[in-house]
Amino acid sequence: MVCPYCKNEMEIGFIQSPRPIFWSLSKKIVFVGANKSKGDIPITTLEDLTSKEAYYCKTCESVHINKLGDV
Repeated sequence: MVCPYCKNEMEIGFIQSPRPIFWSLSKKIVFVGANKSKGDIPITTLEDLTSKEAYYCKTCESVHINKLGDV
């Protein structure tokens, strides 16, 4: 994959966590999981807690993760 910022090649790897990962519009004080009605976007599910494929750019140190269900 090509980095969307610097256009260099990204390295494939994994983001790993023992809990579900999701993107949110705001920082959560108490972690209870993704709330889709508030705009949260799940990255992993309870069934897939351990890892999510991601790309890392060594040049600009950015990480790219596709949302749940995206390749």
